[in-house]
Amino acid sequence: MIVSEMSSSLCELAPGRAMCATGVAMGHAGEYLQGVIEDGGERHSVLITIPTPELGSRVHFGPAIGGGLESDPSWKRKSRRAFELAWKSLCDSPPAGCLRIDSDLPVSRGMGSSTADCVAAIRAAAHSLGRSLRENLVARLAHTAERSSDATMYGSRLMVFRHREGRVHRKLPGVTPPFDLVIVESAQGAHPVDTDRMPRPDYTRAEIAEFSQLLMRFNAAAGRSDLAEIGTIAERSADINQRYHPLPGLLETRAIARAFGALGTAIAHSGDIQVLLFAPNILNAGVQHDLQRELARAGIAVWRAFTRRERLLKSADACL
Repeated sequence: MIVSEMSSSLCELAPGRAMCATGVAMGHAGEYLQGVIEDGGERHSVLITIPTPELGSRVHFGPAIGGGLESDPSWKRKSRRAFELAWKSLCDSPPAGCLRIDSDLPVSRGMGSSTADCVAAIRAAAHSLGRSLRENLVARLAHTAERSSDATMYGSRLMVFRHREGRVHRKLPGVTPPFDLVIVESAQGAHPVDTDRMPRPDYTRAEIAEFSQLLMRFNAAAGRSDLAEIGTIAERSADINQRYHPLPGLLETRAIARAFGALGTAIAHSGDIQVLLFAPNILNAGVQHDLQRELARAGIAVWRAFTRRERLLKSADACL
């Protein structure tokens, strides 16, 4: 059953009605594009994420009779809040039981860990009540729980997403481009970013105009599967971001990536990772070994690498 966006307080929970349930959600590897656009005389923050079905969150709910709702780990308050919001949209009785939140996404690195936790929690709440929720309502609930979210509740479909509003601005043609990905970080280790406390960039009028042009270019490139153009757009978005939240070593990473045939280097605009974008079938074992060696010489460490084949095998499971 699909639950209407307008539905709330739909059931009076009888003892034993709630079921053990699990929700799953994917993360992302930064963004192809992030900025501000003007629409109808208003400015909106938008992004296009790089979904990574290989990484994500899994939330299991075990119901109990009375005693309120607990979560493990307890510090993941946003996902608990998301679960409660989803439950309230479906049922009058408050939830009782325990949430177990497992994730292989690093926290505060710009890879959507909190959104993945929230989306997985929302899906767990719905599944426990034998319901399902439309993606736009999942997006709205996740946004309410964490104030700023990405679009990974839509799976591998390409979306221009208003991340500070929790809604889709525009659907793009096709699915996520079939890049092989290499995620890198400084060899000195992680530099976590508190997204909630990051100052918003004060983009110039020229930059805002350029974002609109980049968005039009991305739409056309996605429609014709032009990976080289998408890589160029991702690099331009990263260059603009460098003026406001600079990432160390970006130029060095980009130079090495190009030497190995990368089509572009994307970034996490609210994190510290960099993502090398390769056309499929280039990253064989030998290329990965040589690339990792050259990056290490520049003080850059490979965190994870994903080939197109691995991504296809994971994508269906991540959207459950």
